[in-house]
Amino acid sequence: MHAPLAFATPKIHYELGMSQPHTHLFEVKITFADLDKADAQLDFILPVWRSGRYVIFDFAGGVQEFAAVRGEAAESANQLAWSKLDKSTWRVQTAGNRTVSVSYKVYANEFHQRTRGLNDQHGYANGSALFMYAEKYRKLPLTLRVLPYGDWHVSTGLDRVPNQAHRFHAPDYDYLVDCPLEIGNQKDFEFEVQGKKHYLSIFGPGNWESDKLLERLRKVVQTCYDFWGVLPYEHYTFLVHSRPSGGGGTEHINSTIMGINSFAFSKDAGYEGFTGLAMHEFFHTWNVKQLRPAGIHPFDYTRENYTPSLWISEGTTDYYTMMLMRRAEYHTPGRMLTRLAEVIRNDRRQPGRKVQSVEESSFDAWVKFWKDTKDSQNREVDYYEKGSAVSLLLDLAIRQRTENRASLDEVMRAMYQRFPLSGPGFTPEDFEAVVAEIGGGSYREFFDNYVRGTAELDFAKYLGYAGLSVKEKLPTAGVSLGVTTREQNGAAYVQSIFAGSPAYEAGLNNGDEIVALDGYRVRANQLDARLADYKPGDKIKLTLFRDEQLREFEVTLQASPVPEVSVQLVEQPTDLQKKIYAGWMAAPWPEAQK
Repeated sequence: MHAPLAFATPKIHYELGMSQPHTHLFEVKITFADLDKADAQLDFILPVWRSGRYVIFDFAGGVQEFAAVRGEAAESANQLAWSKLDKSTWRVQTAGNRTVSVSYKVYANEFHQRTRGLNDQHGYANGSALFMYAEKYRKLPLTLRVLPYGDWHVSTGLDRVPNQAHRFHAPDYDYLVDCPLEIGNQKDFEFEVQGKKHYLSIFGPGNWESDKLLERLRKVVQTCYDFWGVLPYEHYTFLVHSRPSGGGGTEHINSTIMGINSFAFSKDAGYEGFTGLAMHEFFHTWNVKQLRPAGIHPFDYTRENYTPSLWISEGTTDYYTMMLMRRAEYHTPGRMLTRLAEVIRNDRRQPGRKVQSVEESSFDAWVKFWKDTKDSQNREVDYYEKGSAVSLLLDLAIRQRTENRASLDEVMRAMYQRFPLSGPGFTPEDFEAVVAEIGGGSYREFFDNYVRGTAELDFAKYLGYAGLSVKEKLPTAGVSLGVTTREQNGAAYVQSIFAGSPAYEAGLNNGDEIVALDGYRVRANQLDARLADYKPGDKIKLTLFRDEQLREFEVTLQASPVPEVSVQLVEQPTDLQKKIYAGWMAAPWPEAQK
């Protein structure tokens, strides 16, 4: 918390320009007026991370031409002395001046990171990657003026200053940097749900139909409203970048930025992918943008913000993306059984599930998850994917114990009510306590096994509560080498090796170039077909280049260790199984047979 100011409240104004977009340089100016004369110096800090991505960025590396002046004029006579304390902190000697301005440019050419990008077509700005702040004044209201290039316009979740073009205001710095800006000739569409305005703003061409996108977004908003019972904003903006290689998204306080593949909409799968992404990012409006774990609330922009609860913030959101797609009737009950089999198979294919707990994965997100290390699959789990699977089991455990009178739905709504954004973030103990309260007793064994521990997830047991049988069977045909490969100029390079696999035991390394199999040349697109000629137990010779040296390895092939999985209805369900199934699947029991 910041102590109350004992002097006139300073006025803070930001300005963002882009006079030469082809240079990829944003121009930033920040003015502090009515400062305390006792402030001999003022530290301007640029964040080292952005919300929604738990990794340290080098935002400061793009800053150039920093300058500080008294007043707002940039004449040399008005210049103030400044120095850098570390890579992200600029200390300005204010010399008692009541008004101080700093200006700088930021190189921005990383649209794919959803941080900052500017070119001759458009600009995208996540405030964390562009705007410095002074910690002492971080909680004060501020204004922003954007100077769009040419005839460009601005789409954002920020509130507009009435009757002033391209001027916005925010209650504080945190809100400012949680409202990204799209600046260009993007297409804007408006729709309304529950009496509140929603906007879809799309940059880029594509074969999507805006009416179909809007119809799906209305359903997404309504489905999430039905779940939570409230829309915690006055208006909401869906920002979309439509690019041939588009994908992914990031949630914000009253908006989201999503990437879509421009020409993926000739088939229904394109619209389904868009809808699932929108459902995930929009569900975050409550879970993580309002309901936040201790450790990341309040934000510390200068360092890693550790928490063991990202599996709830991200994994539970992933789980409800699947479940709400069913409640919105985008997935049939039959499709859900296929999805559940995929969830189980994806869990079983990760050796790291026996090494790292989902709670540890959450805490280590800053250390390991985004590093793309060569053995990550052998020592890590994904707090998105594993968190989703654990949430699935927890939901069914609560429904079983309470005879379907309660579920994870009630847990999440209770957490949202008890831990508002205005209060402290929740702890793992808080979450487990609410589960016990709503779920009818202690769940310590569950959390010890599946959250804090690495016990194998017992999908058969928990899905059985909903009248579903799970069959896992190791394949008897086909072989597995135990590697993933990447193609480069037609050659197959080993990208990752799974612990315990034939390649692992034979001594293959990441980066090896596979040249031949049993003496005959093999290219990247031929490897799988060549391996199909063998059976488990066969020995093969792989010839490869390692550090420019030709090497040969004998490999004993095995059957794939990843089971074939099916999820089906039990033949004679109990009344409780039918009840749980209906409540959980949002469909009466017979519907699953279609």
